[in-house]
Amino acid sequence: MALLADNATRCSICRRTLLVGEQAHVYQDGRTRSIQSVCKLCTTRAQRAGWEPLGEQQVHRTSRLRTSPAVVGKGQPERLVRRLHLQMERLQHELRETQGEDPTADEGIVQTEARVEELGRRLDEARDTVARLQAQIATRESRIGQLERELEEAQAAQATLLRARRREADPAYLCGIAAEVFNRSPESAVVARLAAERGAALVRLEADGIGLPRAVLVSFAWGDERAAFRVSCDLVGRLFDVEVSHGAGRIDRAAGSFQPNARLVDGRVVLDL
Repeated sequence: MALLADNATRCSICRRTLLVGEQAHVYQDGRTRSIQSVCKLCTTRAQRAGWEPLGEQQVHRTSRLRTSPAVVGKGQPERLVRRLHLQMERLQHELRETQGEDPTADEGIVQTEARVEELGRRLDEARDTVARLQAQIATRESRIGQLERELEEAQAAQATLLRARRREADPAYLCGIAAEVFNRSPESAVVARLAAERGAALVRLEADGIGLPRAVLVSFAWGDERAAFRVSCDLVGRLFDVEVSHGAGRIDRAAGSFQPNARLVDGRVVLDL
């Protein structure tokens, strides 16, 4: 937001009225903290006096105070506050000068006081804008951080799911898991008892179907007799179950084509590698 004052600018050292368009050097008196306008010829004297330079401004004379809207972007609210604060202090300084030099200039004093009050109001509004924008930025940064954490968790879960599905698609890996699940189940004791009664059994493990979660059929054969158990393996949920598929004592006419790929060792199923 750009502001233009309608009063003439005087050099605080030589008291000369600056011409329109002439550059005024702005200083701040370190003792009084007042803002001083200095012409180009008196900058050396200002520096000797210990005044702190604040920059330059071009002298304008207009009929009223004008404002032009500007889009508030990153860093602009802070610059707006500083610029309004600087102009308000300069007007206060000129008000004190006017009161000291021309006590009868009541109309000019009133106008200057009104401008100072307006600048003070705008300064408060600019500070409120800065605080509001900072709060919005903090809220958005917090939300971004939360979304990033949720994304990381979702990606980790997706990676775990894909890894489990790849393993379920590998029959050899799945049969190894199924053998270990069966060896820890109560059904392994049933098979061990049958083996003690009927002798060594032929053992075969094979994937049962293509659905997910995958299942493995664990079969035992004693001649024409066959017992089979279905082991379901949900690697994603880490859920496993063993159920009887064919009870012991059933006669299987296809037993002659039974191709073992595992052995029963001390009551435990061991895959042949």
